[in-house]
Formats: sequence, C-alpha cells, structure tokens
Amino acid sequence: MKKNIYLLPFLLIIACAKKEDKITPDPKPKLNILSVTPAAVGQFQPVTLKIEVTDGDGDIGQENPDEKTLSIKDSRLPEADMYHVQPLAPPDTKVAIKVPLTIEIPNLFLFGNGNSEQVSFSVKIKDRSGNWSNEETSATITITR
Repeated sequence: MKKNIYLLPFLLIIACAKKEDKITPDPKPKLNILSVTPAAVGQFQPVTLKIEVTDGDGDIGQENPDEKTLSIKDSRLPEADMYHVQPLAPPDTKVAIKVPLTIEIPNLFLFGNGNSEQVSFSVKIKDRSGNWSNEETSATITITR
C-alpha cells in the first residue's frame, strides 16, 4: 500500500502531461496591419503603414530589385501599386519568420476639388513560391488641403 502512495503523484503527473503537437509551418504568407499613422494628414505629406508578415518557410522578398511583390492599393484608385521587398530571410533557407515592416507612402494628395478626402490602403504580399498572403485593409485616413 505504501508503494502505491508514492506511485500516485507520479501517475498524476504523467496523466496531466500533454504531448506537444508538432506544428507544421504554413508556406502561405500571412499579413497583419499593425497601424497606419497619422489618422489625418495634410496634402503632400507621407503616411506610415506598419505591417507584420508571417511565413512558414521564410521565402518573402526578392533579390532582384525589379521584382515587385508587395501590393498596396489606394481605395481611390482602380489598380494597386507594386513595390520591391528585399529577402526577409536568407534566400537558400527554409525558416519560419514573423517580421514587422514599416512602409512610408509618400506625398498623398487630393484627387478632387474638395477640402478633404478619405482613403484606406489594401495590402498583400507574394512570396517567392508565388503564394499571395491574405489581403488586409487599413483604417481610414483623412487627407486635407
């Protein structure tokens, strides 16, 4: 009986212990908008967009500066602008990454004759395997004359 008393705590520890699941990294990138500042800006002033990119195999960014993989669409325009992103992890490795990026959008201006316009930005990124991330839309910014 005394042996069972000493064995009981050990069995409880084993029964409560949980086997950790092996996490398989997702090779498709995921994007999250952290902030867009300032919320109101004068015409011809820049806006800063902070995003976080998560990628299971780290193949975000291109070595060739002519390769454009970051899409930022101004809500007032029909087409997105494309930008170059340099590799965020060494190109010949497969490593999971979670990286913050700061993007400055220069010289916002008014399209119409009014004194202000509202704009938001839709952002997505493509990895070297051709996988697009989810598309996220920023908060609304007011541009004033």
